Amino acid sequence: MSHKGQKQQKMQNQTVQMPNIQENTKKTVDTVLETLNNNKLLIGGIAAGCGAAIFILATESGGRLRNQVQDRAVDLYDFVSDQVKNGISQSRDLVNEVLSRTEEEVEKAAGRVERAA
Repeated sequence: MSHKGQKQQKMQNQTVQMPNIQENTKKTVDTVLETLNNNKLLIGGIAAGCGAAIFILATESGGRLRNQVQDRAVDLYDFVSDQVKNGISQSRDLVNEVLSRTEEEVEKAAGRVERAA
């Protein structure tokens, strides 16, 4: 038998197993559906976030909303900055007042000690 004949006989003796495409496809679809069902809330949240982002970034009313948010953020920053500056100033005044009282009290006590001696 020739080499070609041996090769043909080997190929005829081998059984070729065809993949079960239908079963694999069904399993894959079932897995995808199960994943979607288990994550409905997450997927809904992502979709809502995408919708909100498109509204804010792409529409004219979204642009107005962005400007309003920006204006309010600047106003809030200014308000908080003023409050912090006032708080620091009041704290500084209070500390200076306490320190000046302490110096006066120390001087009075020193005067009393000198008189007693």
